[in-house]
Amino acid sequence: MEIMSEVGAMMPSELTLEDAAVIAVIKELLQMRKAGQMPTPEIMAKMRAQLCAAALNAKAKANAPVQAGKMIEAELEINDYPQQARWKVTHKDALTPITEWTGCAITTRGTYVAPGRNPMPGERKLYLFIEGADELSVHRAKTEIKRILVETSASAFPEKDNYGKYK
Repeated sequence: MEIMSEVGAMMPSELTLEDAAVIAVIKELLQMRKAGQMPTPEIMAKMRAQLCAAALNAKAKANAPVQAGKMIEAELEINDYPQQARWKVTHKDALTPITEWTGCAITTRGTYVAPGRNPMPGERKLYLFIEGADELSVHRAKTEIKRILVETSASAFPEKDNYGKYK
């Protein structure tokens, strides 16, 4: 009974006696007692930390959104943008911050089709497939990608007045 009161005193309220972390701590204390050892404050602190970590993991799992398998999808055609803009939005350096910020998965699909040509049968022009948990995150990702495309396209074709001998 003494072990149970020790474990109960250091056990977070999120855990029960059936949790694996609690059972492991009880077993460890029982083994120490059988060997005639008393747990040191360092060992007790380690056990308390294990229990707190288990409680945090349990809390995180409880608060995780339940996925019903329904993801929101959107497509953004990028085939007709300049090469620099297409490269920018398909490169990992540009997509990583967007995926971290919105939580969306962004995948490049299709193939590049040159201007004036039509895609082959069964083929689609180059586009980004955006998939997220909710409409707001997908909308944010799509808006940010459009912003990058517009900015990069503008810098790819600077004003004609800035170049040339005659203005």
